[in-house]
Amino acid sequence: METVSDGEETLDKQLKQVWDIIKELPEVSGRLRLLGNLPVNGEREYRDLKQDDEIGVKSGTIGRYIVDLEERGLVDIDRRGRYNSASLTSLGQLAVEEFLTADYRLIHPSQSTLETALTLTPQSDAGTVYRAQASTEGGDGLPPTATAEEWLATTGSPANGNSYVQWLNGPSDVLDAWGMHQRYGASRRNPGVNLADDLLSKFDDGRVSYLSCFDDDLLVISQWGGPLPTLGRIAGALLSNKALSKILSPSALGNEFEEIDDAVVDKLDEKAGDILRWGHQIGWFSEDEEQYDDWKDRISTVRSLCLEKVGELTNSDDVEARTELFRDLQGLIASATQLYYTIDVDVTINVRMPDTGMLVRDDKRLNDFLDFARYTVPKQSVYGIHSGYRMLLEDREQKLKMRLPYDVDEADPTMHLTASWVFSGPTMTDLKADIEEAIEREAGEIREAIADGTETAPVMEIPVQISNTYTATRELIEEFATSKGYEVSYRGDIHERDDDLERLTRLFLRVLGTADRPHRACPSDVAEAMLHIARSTRSFDFISIKDISYGLSQLPTDRLLPELPPTATKLLKTLLNSPDPLGRSAIIEKAGISGSSYDRYINELAAWDIIEPTESGGRRQWEAHLEPWWSPQSHHEEPFGEPDPDTAIIDATFARDIGSRVLCHYISHYDLPELEEVYMSGLCPISPDDDIRVLFTRHARLSRWWAFLWGAYADESELKTGPSEVSPSSTGMIRLGRLEVDTPQSHLREVSSMPSD
Repeated sequence: METVSDGEETLDKQLKQVWDIIKELPEVSGRLRLLGNLPVNGEREYRDLKQDDEIGVKSGTIGRYIVDLEERGLVDIDRRGRYNSASLTSLGQLAVEEFLTADYRLIHPSQSTLETALTLTPQSDAGTVYRAQASTEGGDGLPPTATAEEWLATTGSPANGNSYVQWLNGPSDVLDAWGMHQRYGASRRNPGVNLADDLLSKFDDGRVSYLSCFDDDLLVISQWGGPLPTLGRIAGALLSNKALSKILSPSALGNEFEEIDDAVVDKLDEKAGDILRWGHQIGWFSEDEEQYDDWKDRISTVRSLCLEKVGELTNSDDVEARTELFRDLQGLIASATQLYYTIDVDVTINVRMPDTGMLVRDDKRLNDFLDFARYTVPKQSVYGIHSGYRMLLEDREQKLKMRLPYDVDEADPTMHLTASWVFSGPTMTDLKADIEEAIEREAGEIREAIADGTETAPVMEIPVQISNTYTATRELIEEFATSKGYEVSYRGDIHERDDDLERLTRLFLRVLGTADRPHRACPSDVAEAMLHIARSTRSFDFISIKDISYGLSQLPTDRLLPELPPTATKLLKTLLNSPDPLGRSAIIEKAGISGSSYDRYINELAAWDIIEPTESGGRRQWEAHLEPWWSPQSHHEEPFGEPDPDTAIIDATFARDIGSRVLCHYISHYDLPELEEVYMSGLCPISPDDDIRVLFTRHARLSRWWAFLWGAYADESELKTGPSEVSPSSTGMIRLGRLEVDTPQSHLREVSSMPSD
């Protein structure tokens, strides 16, 4: 039987063997770039590798380089299919994982395990094959423990050689490329428009966009910069060289686009080119572009010209030129999302707005943003092989003649959306009604023949949903728990446990909510916390409050109880991450805070029993419990530690019981005249007739804990809807078109070689 030491010795021999092979490869030859662009699990066809701009070698050289790598034992070649494909051998995987950096440089074995890691796709057929470095050393200008937002915001500058479109990756083994994809993709809860309240860092260079694709799920992240630049950024990402090389590739689309809509092509006996041109209404796609190479050259040229014009016309007064550019960019985006739809890739576009307040303060900026949503969202729609926008909203006679025949299925008269949208920012959900109203205005633009019933078309339905809700948080917990091998307990279920899903969700709301939004949790933070929880290694293992507490404790200090002063959160986080109780000096050292900061906040945290004192060797120490013992869901009847008997929480039947004892604790340990006045006036204990929320709102020391208290005592209906005074409807549906299906409707196309837009 092989021992651990034997296994380590074997690995060391393999690493030495690989290093001896790979160090002989010239860095400038392109072989290392070719090796680094092969997936760790899976294979790539030669024709895709020849189109990959990141490899950067002549197409005629690819085959020779692959054979060379095969002879060295780093690559396997599959010659059985119509197109040869290449994959990494076990030695090749070690070479890529251990000795190749993200920019395709070799690193010595003594440094490899410290500086680089390979982001593995979760399944062998994952849609992305690019490499992403998960360095623990920090990027340029980043600390070793950069947060997700710090990492994302450090874009670099295209003027210094950084790309305008970058693959999304991350700062750690948990927040690697796949982890960041999950974190930022969590805000898309449904197809349509998703609104997420999120505290965002401003990009160093707002012109940069991020691209990520896993398991046929594509994510584009762009920062709002006004309607014209934002359209340019999105179009530039969707049709970037990276996207064309790795996703909209020859093997995905076909050399003559024969891979798209396979079943539909056979059924209609139509050429793939005609389906794309007259059905999906792909722009800049004449008969001259029906070969992949020709189309790629044409669309790349159009993209580049449009992006050049964005810089020229962003602040221009030339209305005609700007209008034409808007139309071209909308056409590029719509064409791109239709193409992704034909190869079964789901597209999510995240438009980030670090300062949503600028919209509220400036009517013109607000109207620009709302017009962006109004005119862009409905264009990303399809019915079968037909552009939804062309069917429903197009009114130009010449364009209407350029369509394939269609029928509306009475059993399924609703279009699909070719892209989902996430609009994120600090108070983005406040704009929900404005966004819905803006998109609904398109109902007035429906073609007259459809509006009066003369012509039949399918209906377009666009959901608009808030992603921070109790229900969305529950869904995320379930999704991540299941993916990590856990069971989830539900109230009333035969396997109901104390750690039921409602209890877990409450903790997220309590720790991530704010005084004005106690019923909301940022989906990115929920996802990040769940990512930190280890996979289950047992059968019938239920995810627990302890698991959730651990995941939350790993969040950055500014996301944990976000209204607390950062020093207080550092103190709390230090105790949450400590396996043993800590005393004053240890807390100060580990948290990196001053003694005065410790004295300022230790008793505030203790007032809520989120930390509790213990005695060890006659010295007081502290331990933390993110869900205090008094939480109604915890089923504990007494504190975990040894609290001060004069100010400790002794009864937790009602929220007012907690509030009363907290007031008592505060005025016993701090000089707080305004709260002492409340206490002495007879409001403590707080009586059933007192409005506890009003009391908390009036005092900063209390209001920053309101979400923490509210989430423990709100009933289930309040959790779903939130306090009535702050809660717009979380989900709405915008419907464009008529639901009635009267008669089948066909349209004859005009035979033309002119490209559509």
